[in-house]
Formats: sequence, structure tokens, C-alpha cells
Amino acid sequence: MKTTITVLSAVLLTILAIGCQTVPSDIPEDLTPMEYFQRGQDEVDRRNFRGGLAYYETFLERYPDDIENGVVAEYWVAFIHHKMGERETAIAGFTELLAQEDELQGRVPEWPFILSRRVLEEMGEES
Repeated sequence: MKTTITVLSAVLLTILAIGCQTVPSDIPEDLTPMEYFQRGQDEVDRRNFRGGLAYYETFLERYPDDIENGVVAEYWVAFIHHKMGERETAIAGFTELLAQEDELQGRVPEWPFILSRRVLEEMGEES
């Protein structure tokens, strides 16, 4: 009986935590790239992964020509999917990012590629 109550409590807390995640409905258009990243990171720090995704994905939509920051945003999108347990989406995101590495080498930060490979390895995937 005690085990059943513990399990039910854990399930209820998980449902409440997921249900409490909010997605910003109206992201201001005048945000700077750094503001998108700061707000996205703030949401992730609060474990509001859907909110974080909204900022990074909106950045990618609004700034398609910002290659340097775009690579960073693409990493965060894949990483957030990984944190949410969306394995296939995360793998696809990391793989797509790594496919751009040779073309973008020297023009963008290297760390998103390094960390993408590391996360894929931790997931048991080859990069």
C-alpha cells in the first residue's frame, strides 16, 4: 500500500511539473539575439523546456541568416529535446548540426559541434 501511494505521488508530481510548463505566446519581435538566448536559458534553468524551445526556435525563424548564433541555437534545440527524453528528435538535431561542421568550420564557434558529439556518445550513438 505504501509503495502504491509513493508511486502515485511520483506520477502526480511528474504530471504537475509537465503541466506547469508554459510556452510564451507572444515573443517580442524587437529582442536582440542575446535576449533570445538569455530568455531561452532562463526557461531551461527553470526546467520549462517547452518555453526554452520557443525562444530558440523563434530565434532561428527570425534570424535565418545569423549563421554563428544559428549554430548555437540549433545545438540548444537538440539538447532540450534530449533533456525532454525525445531521443529521436534530439539525435536528428545533433546529426543535422554535425553535418554542417565542415562547411562552417572557422566561421562559427566550435563548441556546439564538440558538445553534440559528446551528447550523442553519451546516448550510445555514433557521430
